[in-house]
Amino acid sequence: MLSIGKRQRISAQDLIGWMDVAARKGRRMWTDPRPLVFVNACGSAQITPEDLVDYLGAFVGKGQAAGLIGTEVKVEQGQAMQLAESFFARLLEHGATVEQALHHVRSEFLASGNLFGLVYTPYCLADLAVAIPFPAREQVAIETSR
Repeated sequence: MLSIGKRQRISAQDLIGWMDVAARKGRRMWTDPRPLVFVNACGSAQITPEDLVDYLGAFVGKGQAAGLIGTEVKVEQGQAMQLAESFFARLLEHGATVEQALHHVRSEFLASGNLFGLVYTPYCLADLAVAIPFPAREQVAIETSR
């Protein structure tokens, strides 16, 4: 279960149910762009033989998200936040891919003797990247050239 807000829990089955209801009404969960879902929670990407439904299947399979990044084990909250902030800072750099951003944060943790970055698993194309609209790219280039 994912905990959201004050003791509100959302199961993978709940997500699939909402997507089924939307599909019957002619709607899709996402269109373009499809999101990269980063679930920074203990066991968020865990898949076991006992699971009939999991978050990977819900978000990527049923919801058609571009991918999911999560962990298969318990994670410490402080390190999890540090990893997520570093990952997204790197991913949002011009032209960075999921592979490059994840490699970067794993290397940061490993440089300090910490294996924590290795518990995150990406279920997406390695070259998945954030598309920055042309005007925003131009503005970034102008701001950084000062």
